[in-house]
Amino acid sequence: MNQKAMNKTIAIARAKFMWGQYDLINKWALELEEYAKNLGYNVIDISGSDLTYERITEILTQTKPSILFNFTLGTKECLIGDFIDGGPIKCALTPGNSRPSNLGVLKSMAVVAYSCYSAGRLGEKMIQAVCLVVVGFSEEVIVMSPFPESNAHEIHKECLLSLAKRILEGYTIGKAIDATRKQLLDAMEDNIHDTDLCEALVFNKRSLRMLGDYSWKLEPPIVDDKRGVKNMKQISKAIGLLVVFALLVTAASATAQAKPELSTDKI
Repeated sequence: MNQKAMNKTIAIARAKFMWGQYDLINKWALELEEYAKNLGYNVIDISGSDLTYERITEILTQTKPSILFNFTLGTKECLIGDFIDGGPIKCALTPGNSRPSNLGVLKSMAVVAYSCYSAGRLGEKMIQAVCLVVVGFSEEVIVMSPFPESNAHEIHKECLLSLAKRILEGYTIGKAIDATRKQLLDAMEDNIHDTDLCEALVFNKRSLRMLGDYSWKLEPPIVDDKRGVKNMKQISKAIGLLVVFALLVTAASATAQAKPELSTDKI
């Protein structure tokens, strides 16, 4: 039996890097935010000054999202991390090293993490903290850099980001991962001559991992944004006018057929 999450609030954590692969990951997060909003989800953006131990704990405790998508730095002991003034990674969500564990804020939540080592020992600790399901990578995450006259980055991005999009569309976690793995395999076969792209696809496919309830799924919102409501009202109004017009035409036709013909003979 599928376990559905009825809560329409989701959280997306992203690190605002302006260089290299981290900038690309941030753009992926922004694309997913827009995609989720268009589907009708309430999106909590966690970035910048919110990427701290105190703020992450406070935000997730107060908002209680059904799922957390993570697009920040990851280590073997840190799910959400950021660079501070070019220094070492500062951990915001941790099982407890120099600070007490705050993984308890993930209780009854799903986590999809595009960060290194997120589904290794750290993922197992998240499940132990009563997190329902964890999807991530047991090793490092490889991201293809964009190059002129090459669509390798776009292909790679679509393969990996499709996982999150499928989950937002209501796929079960298990089916979303199966479909994403097949997409990665198909992309490898279609681009067999691009060695760098194939190596990245193979590595990420091997590292992609799920822990917890494979039948968990989101229940997508019914489109109820202002544009959707307005469009539905316009469509309903147009259909109503067409029905009225058709009835008038039918009535006029029936009247014309029933009216006796006037004689044109002269008396």
